[in-house]
Amino acid sequence: MPIELIEPYTNVEGLNFDLVTVPVWADHPNVAPTAPPQALNISKYSKHKDAAWAVVAYLASEEGQLVRSRDGFVPVTKNQETISQFGASQLEKTGKTFNLTAPFTQVTAKLPEYSVYGPNIIYSGPDFIDNSTSDFMTSDKDIVSFLREMDDKYAAEIKELIGKN
Repeated sequence: MPIELIEPYTNVEGLNFDLVTVPVWADHPNVAPTAPPQALNISKYSKHKDAAWAVVAYLASEEGQLVRSRDGFVPVTKNQETISQFGASQLEKTGKTFNLTAPFTQVTAKLPEYSVYGPNIIYSGPDFIDNSTSDFMTSDKDIVSFLREMDDKYAAEIKELIGKN
């Protein structure tokens, strides 16, 4: 349940609830599902790159992570204080406490490969998508043309991989 959805339920008379870890499989004890990270990007066309970098630097700092964690954004740090404060500002006005750190007690599962054709074309790591993104960030092409070329290149790589099997 997203943290911002918990507070309204704290006022329901007779409703007694808390947060727990997600269920696990016997052969994968203490392993929770995972999701791809969400990234912040600065457009190469921005006229305020220094200011944008300052914002990103703050959000990535221990102080920024603590503020965001208190507001209910999942922190990307292993700092125990930051984790223990997860969602705190959202629930302080209720006067109630919840086991909001339950999701942080499990190990997250490894992300699956993006493509059945193997590690050359997967979601994370040094791969087709990451390389293409890097190429775009350093190119002078418009996004529509770049995506069209990326699609053609991807289709050619898939065709080549299928031919090898």
